[in-house]
Amino acid sequence: MITIDLTQVRHLAADLRAVEHRVVPAVEAEVARGAHRVEGLAKVNAPVEFGNLRNSISTDIDGLSYEVGPEANYGGFVEQGTSGPYPIDNAFGWGITVWHPGNSPQPYMGPAFDRDLPRTERGILRAAADRTLG
Repeated sequence: MITIDLTQVRHLAADLRAVEHRVVPAVEAEVARGAHRVEGLAKVNAPVEFGNLRNSISTDIDGLSYEVGPEANYGGFVEQGTSGPYPIDNAFGWGITVWHPGNSPQPYMGPAFDRDLPRTERGILRAAADRTLG
C-alpha cells in the first residue's frame, strides 16, 4: 500500500484561494496592457498603402485572454503572403476578372506578439508575486 500525504498541497490550495481576489485582477490588468501594446506595435508594423489595414487592427480582451488583429478581410493575406498569379473576379465591382500577381509576406501581427510576449510574461509574474507575497 502506498500512502501519499497531500497536506502541503491542501495548504497551498488554501493559500492560493486566499489571495485569488488580489491576484486575478492584477494579472488581468497586465494581460490588458500587453494586448494594447501588441495592438500598437502591430499598427506600427502594418504596411500602409491607404491606411485601412492599420486602422482596422483592434483588440478584444476577455479576462485572462485577448485577441488582437485586423478587421480588414485581407489582413491574413498581407501577413502570410499569397502565391500568384490568381484571379480576382468582379474586380472593383466592374464585372471583370483581373489577375493578381501575388505578394510576399509582410508580417506585422506575429512580430508584434513576439516582441511583447516577454514583457507581458514578466508583468504577469511580477503582478502575481506582488499580490501573493505582499
